[in-house]
Amino acid sequence: VCIDDFGAGAAAFDYLRKLSVDAVKIDGAIVRDIQTDERSRAMLHSIVELCRSMKLETIAEMIETDGVAAELKTAGVEYGQGWLFGRAEAEPRTQLSSPSMVRRKGAVEAWG
Repeated sequence: VCIDDFGAGAAAFDYLRKLSVDAVKIDGAIVRDIQTDERSRAMLHSIVELCRSMKLETIAEMIETDGVAAELKTAGVEYGQGWLFGRAEAEPRTQLSSPSMVRRKGAVEAWG
């Protein structure tokens, strides 16, 4: 279970406290400004440390530049998504071999 857009809403910390989750996806509004806004950078580091102490995986969204990706790696963010890795597509490219096939788990790779 993953909390999406963490840091964007007032209830995010309450969800983290009350729900049993595995991962937190850090909101893109925080991520995109970490190189230019000290508050965003401080919030990012605090979220990563909180998640680390709770043994939760961290995912950053809206990664558009190598500089932001490098800073996220340095901060300890484990996974990332964004245009740096691939543009959004109008239609998903999912192909199931049979109607009875269950949803497949995608490949997951860390920064490493």
